[in-house]
Amino acid sequence: LHITPAAIEELKTINQTMKEMLENYELEKLGDLNRKFHFAIYAFCPNKLLVANIQQVWERLDIVRRTSFTFFSKRTPKSIEEHDSIIQHKLNTLEAFKSQH
Repeated sequence: LHITPAAIEELKTINQTMKEMLENYELEKLGDLNRKFHFAIYAFCPNKLLVANIQQVWERLDIVRRTSFTFFSKRTPKSIEEHDSIIQHKLNTLEAFKSQH
C-alpha cells in the first residue's frame, strides 16, 4: 500500500498550517497538527498491529508532546523542516514507484 498523491497534498496542507500557527504564535494547536501529520502517514501502513502500538505510545506521550511545542518553540521550526523532508521523500518514492509500473 503506497501513499497517494492526495495524501501527500494533505501532508503539505497540514505542514503549511503548522508554519502559519508558528508564525502567529498559536503554539497550542501545533501538537494536534503534528499528530495529524504523522497519523496521515501511518494510515498507509499495512501492519495494523504496528499502527496500534504507535498509537498507544503517542497517547502516552501526548502530554509531553503538547507542552514541548508550547515551551520549546525553537524545536518547532526544525520539526516543520523535518516534515518537509518527509513529504519530499514520499514524493520521490511515489515518483519512483510510478516510473517502475
